[in-house]
Amino acid sequence: MHLIPERREPPKHPLDGLLMQHLPNLLGEVDPPTLALLRQSLQWVELPAGQTLLRQGEPGDAMYLLLRGRLRTYMADSSGDRPGSGEQRMVREITRGQVVGEISLYTKEPRSATLVAARDSVLVRLGQAEFEHFLASNKHASLLLTRQIIQRLRTENSSAPHQLSATIALLPISADLDLSALAAALAEQLRPGARVATIATALTDAELEEIEASHDYVLLLADAHPSRWSETCARHCDELLLVGDTAQVPTLHPNEHALMLRRPASSGAHETLLLLHAKAAAPSRVVRAWLACRPARFHLEFQRGLARDAAKLAERINRHSRSPGKAVAAAWRFGPADDTSRFELQLRERRLLDKGVEVALGARALDLLQLLLERPGGLVTKGEMLDRVWPGLVVEENNISVQIATLRRALGRELIRTVAGHGYRIQAQPS
Repeated sequence: MHLIPERREPPKHPLDGLLMQHLPNLLGEVDPPTLALLRQSLQWVELPAGQTLLRQGEPGDAMYLLLRGRLRTYMADSSGDRPGSGEQRMVREITRGQVVGEISLYTKEPRSATLVAARDSVLVRLGQAEFEHFLASNKHASLLLTRQIIQRLRTENSSAPHQLSATIALLPISADLDLSALAAALAEQLRPGARVATIATALTDAELEEIEASHDYVLLLADAHPSRWSETCARHCDELLLVGDTAQVPTLHPNEHALMLRRPASSGAHETLLLLHAKAAAPSRVVRAWLACRPARFHLEFQRGLARDAAKLAERINRHSRSPGKAVAAAWRFGPADDTSRFELQLRERRLLDKGVEVALGARALDLLQLLLERPGGLVTKGEMLDRVWPGLVVEENNISVQIATLRRALGRELIRTVAGHGYRIQAQPS
C-alpha cells in the first residue's frame, strides 16, 4: 500500500473529478466549500491487486472511500490462537463509491475484518487526526457526517446481496483462438435483463471504469501474446477465464509465463480453465494433461457453438451471487423417493430439519448441501465445491470428503452419490 503524503494544498490527481462525485457519499448533499474542506483532509491510497488494506484485529485509525477497483472483505473464525488468526471466509465485496472503516473513527476499536484488493484499486483515506480536525473546524459538517455514518450502519444488513461479478477477462493460452465468437456466445447468455459490453482493444483504466459504471458485465478480450493490454485484463477482472484448445499441446502459454506466474495469489479473482473442443467431449486423459500443467483448481469444457455450454459458463460466472429480481425460496423440502418432504433446508435460518427436528450441521456442510440442491440430480464437481464452500482458500480435497460424510450421516447414504474421480450428485428433487 502506497500513501501519497498529505499536503496543505492537495496536488491535482487524475481522479479528482471522480472523487468530487463520490464525496457526497460521506456527507450527503452539502455546499462546495464544505466538500473542499473535506477534500483537503484526504490522502490518496494506491493499492495493487492482492495487497491488504486492513487486517482483522489491527487498531482502527482511518476510514476509506473506494474510487476505483474492488475490495474483498474476509473474516476469520475464533479457532486461531489470536484474534483474526483462524480460517478466513469472504463475507462481502466493496465496490466503487462505498465507504469502509468509518465506525473505527468513533469507537477506536480493532478492525473487525481484513480487506484485500481484488484488483488494482484507488482509494482516499481520512485518518483519525484529520477526522478530528475536520469535525472541530466545521460543526455543521460534523453533524452531517455523523448522520451519514449512522444511516449506512442502519441499512448495511438490509442492503442488496453481494454484487454480481461484473468484469470477465478471457485470456488465451492456446494459439489461434477465436475469442470474439466465444465472447459473443457468452454475452448472449448473460444479456437477458443485463447490459453487456465486449472490449477487444486497449483502454485506459479510466475508460474501463466508465464502461463498468454503465454496464452489468464487461468482457475483456486479452491479446494472443503478452502485452500491456493482456496484463490490464488479468489485473482488472473479477472472473479470469484461461481459454485453451484441447486439440493443441497443453504446455504453458507465454501469457501464463508472463502474467499468471506473477499474479498475486490473494488477488481474489475467480480463475477458470476453459477447455474448448470441437465436437464430442475431450478425452479424460487430455483434460488431465491440461490440469497437470497448471494450478487451476476449476475447469469447464466448452463445445464450440453449443448454447448449453455457454449457459453453463454464464452460470459459473454468476454462481456466487443471486441475479437481480430472481425469487429465492425460503426453504427447500426434499428426501428419498418414498418420503420426498422428509427434510427441509431453511435458507434464511441456515438450518436443516428432519421431520421438523433440527439436525446439527456446521456452516460448511450447509453450504455444500445447498450447492447440491441447486443442481438436483446433476453432477457437482470437486472444483465447484472448493470454489463455493471454501472461496479464496487453499484447502485439500479431503475437506470435501469430511463434509460429505457428515451429510450422509444426516441424510442417509442413498441420497448423495459419488461420481468417481469427478464429484457428487444428490438424488433428490427439492420442492
